[in-house]
Amino acid sequence: MVLASGFPDALVTYGILFLLGLLSSVAITPAVRRFALRIRVVDMPGGRRVHSTPTPRLGGVAVYVSLGLSLGIGSLLAGTAVFSVENGWRCVALAVAATAITAVGVFDDAFSLSPRSKLAAEILAGIITVAAGYQIDAVFGLRLGWLAPPLTVFWVVAVVNAVNMVDGLDGLATGTCLIVGTTLLFVSGYRHENSVAFLAVFCGVLAGFLRYNFTPAKIFLGDSGSLLLGFLIAVLGIESAYKAAVSEAIIVPILALGLPLTEITVTVIRRFLKVIRVGLPNGNEGRYRYILSRPAIFAADEEHIHHRLVALGFSGLSAVLLLYAVSATLCGAALYFIHGRPIDHLATLLAVAVIGAVALAQLRYEEFRVLKRGLLLPMLDLDPSLRRRVSIIADLIFAAVAYFSASLAEGYAGAPSFLILIIPAIQVGCFVLGGLYRRSYRYGGTEDFLVMLRVLVFASAAAWFTAWAICGWGNPSVGVLVIDDYVLMTWVLGSRLAFRVVDRAFTNQRTSEHRALIFGTGASACLAMEHIRSDPSLGLRVVGFVDDDERTPGGYLLAGLPILKVQELEALPKHSEFDELVLAPREGCDEARLSEILARCREAKIGIRRFSIGYDEVQVPAQARRPGPANGDKQHVRDGGAGLLLNNTDAVK
Repeated sequence: MVLASGFPDALVTYGILFLLGLLSSVAITPAVRRFALRIRVVDMPGGRRVHSTPTPRLGGVAVYVSLGLSLGIGSLLAGTAVFSVENGWRCVALAVAATAITAVGVFDDAFSLSPRSKLAAEILAGIITVAAGYQIDAVFGLRLGWLAPPLTVFWVVAVVNAVNMVDGLDGLATGTCLIVGTTLLFVSGYRHENSVAFLAVFCGVLAGFLRYNFTPAKIFLGDSGSLLLGFLIAVLGIESAYKAAVSEAIIVPILALGLPLTEITVTVIRRFLKVIRVGLPNGNEGRYRYILSRPAIFAADEEHIHHRLVALGFSGLSAVLLLYAVSATLCGAALYFIHGRPIDHLATLLAVAVIGAVALAQLRYEEFRVLKRGLLLPMLDLDPSLRRRVSIIADLIFAAVAYFSASLAEGYAGAPSFLILIIPAIQVGCFVLGGLYRRSYRYGGTEDFLVMLRVLVFASAAAWFTAWAICGWGNPSVGVLVIDDYVLMTWVLGSRLAFRVVDRAFTNQRTSEHRALIFGTGASACLAMEHIRSDPSLGLRVVGFVDDDERTPGGYLLAGLPILKVQELEALPKHSEFDELVLAPREGCDEARLSEILARCREAKIGIRRFSIGYDEVQVPAQARRPGPANGDKQHVRDGGAGLLLNNTDAVK
């Protein structure tokens, strides 16, 4: 695939090559279509397929033959000067790989192959690519060294499968590859690369084939076409990185292939997340745990991006055009990337990442609702000894990130680089000395967070004085240290609150549980709510409170839940707004009014429970008692765990 421009006017040359590819494809595709119909290699409607009539496959054969014919005619017209033979063996190797992967696709179109067989063929094509001398040498400015060959094979396999996955609507894969190919054509022309001629032919062939593949499609690419296009795009992406600056390298083809690469990334992550469930703790003593089943990575489904767009109300044509626009936008970002400044590169990547995340959120994938599915809870609800080690390591890493971010934000370069190791070590050391890791924050209260703030202030002061003792007064600047402290405090406070926040989000999703209305708004009612939320075995979900104090005005919230007046409660049982009433009234409640409400609930067959906290007397043998005042044969056990008896949610008869 090493190409040279042999015509005096390169632009005319590439225009002619484009027309050659276009005309060849327009002429050959109908013949391949008739052949596929004759041998009955067709895609029948139904199932995951969105077309309504039998449509022939084998579009890859049309693309393959058109490419070969166009390249051959182009060489003859140019007097064998269009394609140089300087590295002819590399072209032969890639031609063999392209032929093999197309043959595998044809066999799959006709007889169906297992996903693992196709994966083996893709890996083999990647190995041939590496043997032919094509490698990804750098990523994000970092030289890969011995990692280059396996990463190149991974790139080929990923791009091939990515193109295969977007081949779900008429013309989507073909049009996307045409947009990407055109982008790589401009990039190669801008850098005066040898692949321009091949890209011109490639784009022409796709443009001609798209005439028959666009909605309503008369022929599908099939696996023969998607595998071939994916392989060629992968190799062309590597070729486009050869003359790029190390900082750009593979980033430009990654941006250009943003749509198919996003598709495969989302699909793989989604299928892994789909098989992860969170097991509920058993009562107060249990902990959240993961329940895993075997991921079906190769199982086909109807949850690809184009399927989601159709499910959201887009027609097939509008979904394809929208995805064309997305692909063209990403390709525009790739073109901007090749001549922008480093700060422009960073801004481009951040903008693409943020816009992409927002766009994916609109597709409403259930698997990505990480907080509401509670997927973080087992990581935040670790055994105390393990949690201590994990917390120390996490705080060390984030303290280093916080200092690096602060230095970068201030544009400061005067302080020694080793401070990025010293300052985090001092800060985390102060956390250890201050007892930050000896506390449980699952049910942390005001005292725990006051201690946390005190330790954070002490750690910040120690880091400041150490840095200035090493580097001199005012170096690093006060701005760097203030930003560092702010970022670190945000992390420490947020990570300790994370369990309660995620637990609350997860608890609120338990729609299958009985809806509980708590009668009361005092301390007992709040304790009842916390107990219900922390013990899934009760099978309750709090939906609101009833204020037992008639003097309080309505419309208020408690813990984010509505507070109803007693008068409102009297009408609710008729409408089944809740399933159970949990009694946790404050002292002095109107017992007559409460009895009337309980009678109404019984008539409506609404369950009634009473929440209570109290102490029980424990019989202690005389020989086991501690010395002290005699108290008959009994002794009260007060503050010990064995002496605190929670008679929670006992059924009210």
